Amino acid sequence: MTLLALLPALLAAPAAHAIDAYAGIGTTGFLLGVEHHYTDAVGVRADISGASISRDVNDNSGTYHGTAHLAALGLFADYHPWGSGFRLSAGALVGDTHIDASGVASATGTYNINGVAVSAPGESLAARIKLPSVRPFIGLGWGHTPKSTGLFGQFDLGVAYGRPDVTLTATPNLAAAALNAGTSVDAERALLQAKADDYRLFPVIRVGLGWAW
Repeated sequence: MTLLALLPALLAAPAAHAIDAYAGIGTTGFLLGVEHHYTDAVGVRADISGASISRDVNDNSGTYHGTAHLAALGLFADYHPWGSGFRLSAGALVGDTHIDASGVASATGTYNINGVAVSAPGESLAARIKLPSVRPFIGLGWGHTPKSTGLFGQFDLGVAYGRPDVTLTATPNLAAAALNAGTSVDAERALLQAKADDYRLFPVIRVGLGWAW
């Protein structure tokens, strides 16, 4: 379900409490969203966020050039314990968030695979690190007071949980060269997976501005 599909349902809710729209930026990318407060203490939010970020990663296992593709629909329930802007939130990030990376060879065509130098000029190595399509979220933050209207600022701090899944694909000649060198592409994938497992908790930090009616 998209944000546009959710919008009519939110706007059709009883109008006794505020409805707002907001925009911002954070670790999930740029975002746009809507929120409705059903009571002074309870509200629901839906937003979309995304970004594309590229960088090089160098470590003992090898060098990779990667691009992170962030895309998520956020669905949240908010509890304002004192009817103020402070809130406790739970929900989920739903969507396709992944990193596509390519192994970078040295000037002589040597790849570092599982810590072993493998000579394979003209060959290629590609990795994908993919997060689950649904990641539970829990956090806290500050939004507008349920009964207020007008301009407001907002802040979210929380974590989304999801175990990354790593796939690694090499050209046949590179895979054979790795075996001849005493290692394997599968060993490199296992090493990358072990490192990715350390990032099951994704920090969600977002700031923005909104307008409440």
